[in-house]
Amino acid sequence: MARIVNESVRLIEEFGRVKPTVRTILYQLDNQGLLNKSKKYDADSLSEHLVGARKVGLIDWDALSDDATVTLGTLYGYWSANDWLDDAVYSLRNTVEEYGYPRWHKQQHYVEVGIEKNALAGTFESILEGKEVVISVNRGFSSWTFFYHNAERLREAIDDRCDGIAKNCHVLYFGDMDLSGDDIMIHLAEMKEYFGLEGIDFRKVAVDSPSIKEHFTKMGLRFTGKDRLIPTLPAKRPNSNKPNVIAAWKKRRARYMAERDTDLTIQLDGFLAADHNAFERLVVDSVDKFFSKKIYDQAQKELEEERSTIPRLLRRKVAELSDEL
Repeated sequence: MARIVNESVRLIEEFGRVKPTVRTILYQLDNQGLLNKSKKYDADSLSEHLVGARKVGLIDWDALSDDATVTLGTLYGYWSANDWLDDAVYSLRNTVEEYGYPRWHKQQHYVEVGIEKNALAGTFESILEGKEVVISVNRGFSSWTFFYHNAERLREAIDDRCDGIAKNCHVLYFGDMDLSGDDIMIHLAEMKEYFGLEGIDFRKVAVDSPSIKEHFTKMGLRFTGKDRLIPTLPAKRPNSNKPNVIAAWKKRRARYMAERDTDLTIQLDGFLAADHNAFERLVVDSVDKFFSKKIYDQAQKELEEERSTIPRLLRRKVAELSDEL
């Protein structure tokens, strides 16, 4: 067990700023032949041992992306009136440096990232740090309420004319390549049509056959073999033995195989486990392809010009405030 924990610590450190999930580490341990096949050792077992490693300080508490909980509400601390005003004055003194444009200001595209698994939210957040894109987690089959709120946000982004640019909207989706993953895409397509979002470019970036062939096969990564294996599983049969359930599953499996010529499935965590650097490049490149450095640089020049007007505007507004007081 100590060997598994020590190797897990090494693997987590190897990921650097990208946060892996427990399942990602499990896949890598399995690839290295460190898991006892005669014993059931799953993500829950590994998570239990990694909690122990965190308790003794071998792993930072924030090193893994595995938080499936939600905390609501905000804790407000007490500020005296003098401290509150000092903070306001400090902000005014640093207004020129603190004022800035959103990264996508005047860009022709608006981009969001959608992911299937909540456990990977921290992974994507670390990969896309500084990109200023919304990351939406649907946790499998989205509820209609969840999609309604997403649709409202997307419409707002498209209709936003504060910078005078009509946006082309793109939602880049990352999920498992399995039967349920295909069903989720059909489900999302139905929601997209119902809410009138046909003009939005909604695409699945990974995991799917094209992305695997394009980004992994050319790197020498394979579905089989010991060299940086991409973990695969056969399509999972339903637990029920009812004829109608089995018949529906066989129909879904046949559709899946017709598109890929295999019934092997790949989890998004397994895609990440195969080569986290390649996975990071895939995520970043899929977003950056819609970002214009030329437009950004021009916007930064305009920002500097606008910043130069702040001292004059600030003096005028302070004078107006002084008259009111």
